[in-house]
Amino acid sequence: MNHEWLVSNAKVNRLLNEATRNLGELNAFSTMIPDVDFFIRMHITKEATNSSRIEATQTSMEEAIQNAEYINHEKHDDCHEVHNYINALKTLKSSGNKQDSRETVSLFLKSI
Repeated sequence: MNHEWLVSNAKVNRLLNEATRNLGELNAFSTMIPDVDFFIRMHITKEATNSSRIEATQTSMEEAIQNAEYINHEKHDDCHEVHNYINALKTLKSSGNKQDSRETVSLFLKSI
């Protein structure tokens, strides 16, 4: 692990250089965003609302970030499904063992 890597394949070198450049760009963009964690949470919420639409769940971004008490009663179940999806992604991210992963899959399947 703590030794020099020698890569003689031109394609691998090109891909490594491209990955390094992309990481540098991502790092530069992260300095422009005042709260990276908030940005990531909003991206996950957007992905959850878009993915849920595939399953005919109609929840907007605004509804997904509102407290449940302010959501129209007819939309409550749809919003709950989006929150299950978000919670499943959070659990998956933080899980470190197989039992947590099984619980995450179970929670994720409940949201579908």
